[in-house]
Amino acid sequence: MKKFIVFSLFVILFSACQNETKPPSALNQFIPSQTALILASDDLNELSEKINENSFSKANANLPFFSYLEDKLNLIADVELNEESYISFSKVGRKEIATTLITKQQLIDAAKDIKKFTYDGLEIHQQKLGKNNIFISLLNDTYIAS
Repeated sequence: MKKFIVFSLFVILFSACQNETKPPSALNQFIPSQTALILASDDLNELSEKINENSFSKANANLPFFSYLEDKLNLIADVELNEESYISFSKVGRKEIATTLITKQQLIDAAKDIKKFTYDGLEIHQQKLGKNNIFISLLNDTYIAS
């Protein structure tokens, strides 16, 4: 009987415990699911230059993939990204590709804000980068731009 009581207490104590969920902290934990291509680098600007200067990408510059990639990489040319960063390319719908930049480096420049709003408790900054509108948010000291 004593063993049964001890066993029951043991089961009750451990079944009542809840898992503690920690928010993501590593950059790769912010990569969207269903991502088709990820570019990771400690210096994305240098990687972008190397891709644009690569003989294979130059020879295939007229293909839609390489022109799209060059266009998206040119967007980050004005941003100094010399820390660990990721760019992910994810398929959205049938013909659209979402590009996401993930970095710990400062991306938000309040002076460039077109609009600022809150969504699901996160402050979202809409800014113009070239001819594109981008949306930037800060989550757990990580900047996510799309």
